[in-house]
Amino acid sequence: MNTVLRRSVSSVLIAAMAWVPFPAMASDKVNCESERGRYNFCRADTDGEVKLVREFSNNQCREGRSWGYENRGVWVDRGCSAQFRVGRDKDSDKKAAIAVGVVGLAVIAAMAANANNKAQQENPPSQPREVQRWNAGEFSAFDSRQKAMVKLTVQADGRLSTYSRGEVQSGSLQDNAMYIGNARFRIEPQADGFLATDQSDTSRQLRFERQGSGR
Repeated sequence: MNTVLRRSVSSVLIAAMAWVPFPAMASDKVNCESERGRYNFCRADTDGEVKLVREFSNNQCREGRSWGYENRGVWVDRGCSAQFRVGRDKDSDKKAAIAVGVVGLAVIAAMAANANNKAQQENPPSQPREVQRWNAGEFSAFDSRQKAMVKLTVQADGRLSTYSRGEVQSGSLQDNAMYIGNARFRIEPQADGFLATDQSDTSRQLRFERQGSGR
């Protein structure tokens, strides 16, 4: 990118940033406490967005392991006690998106393409980080202990959620371990899914079968 074009791009971007309104932060806050290290669900309208604002507990609050959320509220576990900001300002987000699109979309795309080409020339692409794609998707299993079906959804980034008997729980998948609430499972791939073994009671095994036709 030559000097004249670089200066023009910078000028347009500065003008766009000055015109774009910053999204207003949602003011709704929820305090949720895991008493005696137990699971607790605090109802709130999250609108699909929650941010941890302040921790009150000595136990570290980690999203997906000791806290998480769904549309109906926020959950905490393993001694996590904290304050959360819930919801988002859709109107401000929409205005900001429109402003960026009208003023700077073409310029930003050009800059991104130029940077990507330069990076590829200087640093040839390496192999992507290996992820366990065999356990990403939607699955179901029968929990003989609870005598109920468990529906499981695993995202590509390791976040997961389960649905059983009308209750939704969030968790995470890390390497060959799956965390759901207070439970930790060791997971092993199988032909149509994977086997999850409860590490606190190895006699409890859930055979998750993939739902649908693809990964």
